[in-house]
Amino acid sequence: MNHYIVGYHDAFLIYGEIVREMILEGKNIYDGREFTKRTWNRTYTGLISGNFKINDNGDGEKDFSIHDFDSEGNLHVSIVWSHLLMIITDRSSKRNKYMYKISPREY
Repeated sequence: MNHYIVGYHDAFLIYGEIVREMILEGKNIYDGREFTKRTWNRTYTGLISGNFKINDNGDGEKDFSIHDFDSEGNLHVSIVWSHLLMIITDRSSKRNKYMYKISPREY
């Protein structure tokens, strides 16, 4: 799936949600300050790319994961960051080279 298309799709859903809110409340949808204020400090769910939060500074926060190959060439999820829980989970069965800053040669 193309990440740019997913981004545009999700942005359009967020835009539509805010415009709908403003119309239902009788607000001017062309008021950029009001629109921006409404997008900040909230979490958007049900997007193709997963949950997305815009914090009170206007910065986007997203979940992400790091995948790694084992010695047989199989791909595994190694680390998961959850922006909602604000934690990093080590899903590796052995000491994680990313969590402990070990170079691949030492692993």
